[in-house]
Amino acid sequence: MFSEDTGYFIVDTDNGNAACGLDAFRKSAGGHLHDNLASRKMFSLRELDAGICETAVQEQGIICEHLSLMQQALGLGGGIQSVGSGRHLLGMEPHIYPGLGFHFVVPPGKPLRANPVGIPQVWEGPTPPFVPSMKDAVTSLVASKFGPNGTYGKPSEQPWTNPKAAQQVPQHSERAIDATIAFADYVLGTYGRFPAHADACKSIVACQTHHLDEEFYATFYPDSTLPDAHREHMHVWHSH
Repeated sequence: MFSEDTGYFIVDTDNGNAACGLDAFRKSAGGHLHDNLASRKMFSLRELDAGICETAVQEQGIICEHLSLMQQALGLGGGIQSVGSGRHLLGMEPHIYPGLGFHFVVPPGKPLRANPVGIPQVWEGPTPPFVPSMKDAVTSLVASKFGPNGTYGKPSEQPWTNPKAAQQVPQHSERAIDATIAFADYVLGTYGRFPAHADACKSIVACQTHHLDEEFYATFYPDSTLPDAHREHMHVWHSH
């Protein structure tokens, strides 16, 4: 987003169109981010956060579909469920419903909703308290891609037939990294949470799995209803 190739410029419409920490990087100040409306590369912080949510919905839907297909192959029952905002599923109010045990951070001194940031030592979002600062969050993510042990940094451990293909992936420029750090610092400093208007961890749908009650199907459905994979599941997977 903040690379020289794309160069998007973000404004905070909730705070007088503030530059989200990107003033030093705008083209009008000698930088590389397009701060001219005519460039069609400007949008608001709220639009960015809405896009994050839409992307999460797409990915989660695809994942749940794959899980559902595997259920059928393994002879299991289940279904894809809507979970509303997903916050209770993650564990927002454990005294009502335990959920998955995510840690929620309440923005200090701000009337903003708590942010589910992850599960300690299991699924930790790149945001405090799991990292000391947003600079650390950005640099650790860059290292996870291009560092010595990163996805593109180990030619001998690539999934492609030509392992050198990973070396052709362009690394992030220092200007892009610095702009990302400045943006992330602004959001956390202004809103006490990151992202500002979306949650760090979000679930819109969930895939539930269970063993079938074969007697139920035998009572109310024709014999042809259950595939062999479901009829044989307990023997194949649980008799050893």
